[in-house]
Amino acid sequence: MYKIGLPFALMPVMFGVENTLLYIPNGLFADTFDGFPTLISPIIGLIVFMTVSIRTYVPVPVEMYERERVLTRS
Repeated sequence: MYKIGLPFALMPVMFGVENTLLYIPNGLFADTFDGFPTLISPIIGLIVFMTVSIRTYVPVPVEMYERERVLTRS
């Protein structure tokens, strides 16, 4: 049921009936802008992910790694 309903909600026209379930009128962007956000969003997501991961990275001290290795060996 879920697999059938989701494509119907995202398709602009299905079975000849216009789908306005998720339609939001917008005069800010023209029809030619359609598709550009789809292409650029993965790049923006990757940049945000890399930025956050680099800014929040905390290296593990070598001593902690060695201690854990010794404890798991015994």
